[in-house]
Amino acid sequence: MIPTLYLELLPEPGEELHQAHPRVPLGERPLYIGRGPENALVLSEDTISWNHARVWIERGAIRVEDRGSTNGTWIDDARLHGDGLVRAGQILRLGRRSRLRVVSTAPVVPVEAPAWRLEVLETGASVTVPEASLRVGTGPDADLSLPLDGVGGFNVRPLSDGAELELEDGQRRLVKAGVAFTVGERHFRILPANGPEVPTVGERTLTDAYRLHVSLDGPTGHEVVLEDPARGLTHRVSAENRAVILFALAVRLLEDRAARVPESRQGWLADGDLAVGVWGREAQRMDANNLNVLLHRLRRELLEVGFDPSFLERRNHAIRLRLVHVFRT
Repeated sequence: MIPTLYLELLPEPGEELHQAHPRVPLGERPLYIGRGPENALVLSEDTISWNHARVWIERGAIRVEDRGSTNGTWIDDARLHGDGLVRAGQILRLGRRSRLRVVSTAPVVPVEAPAWRLEVLETGASVTVPEASLRVGTGPDADLSLPLDGVGGFNVRPLSDGAELELEDGQRRLVKAGVAFTVGERHFRILPANGPEVPTVGERTLTDAYRLHVSLDGPTGHEVVLEDPARGLTHRVSAENRAVILFALAVRLLEDRAARVPESRQGWLADGDLAVGVWGREAQRMDANNLNVLLHRLRRELLEVGFDPSFLERRNHAIRLRLVHVFRT
């Protein structure tokens, strides 16, 4: 039996279910909801917008879209930005009080929603993607406030193997977990929220792919060369301060390995110590953001020549190299 899906209006606490609103079936044709009489499901609550939301089935998935309502649409406890996916058993809240439950005639088998985080590769910052959606941009409704050149913002919705993006112009893109993508000259990646520290890209890991060679005997001092043998990429980091960052992190990683420090603790160097390694005593009188700017430029340099800079891992005001192959000469 093919399951039939409905929207069921729930009563407010302490009230009887309004019998004028029985279960409304869902299909591929959108079901429009709002205060206006032209809607298929009319809700009279004063916090409901005239044209509030629509719900429909697309390729077997249930989608709900907020149509720019004043008081918002929520999937369980997560506010919806644009449109998102909803499952049988979940509650839609429109306005302040109206609640609709998605009901299926088929038995509901609990399925744990995939847990992802969105990582900004230039900065190393990451944020968890809610089950409904995550809004990235500069508007007041943004969950992650971030300027995007030429793009006002975009929504991220979790899928089983990655995420779906929707840009403000309505264009949609599917992105796979672990693969870098670009929006408005910013670079991002979707990773498991609680997955392994080393994400996979295709059939290999970044740490198995990249090799870093560091030396103090280069023509101008520090010499740092990054290689990706699988793709035939080689890049020499020529800017002295950027090369010093990679050299200092490589030395710390090699020292920790030699001392048999547990792998989860290998290579970490505090921001303050790294800044001193780059600028010496002057670091104490410099703006703490100078290191962030330098790291941002280093990550952008690596992205521009084809490398994924996520092997520079940053957490809790410390940074390390996440690589297997590090060579010092």
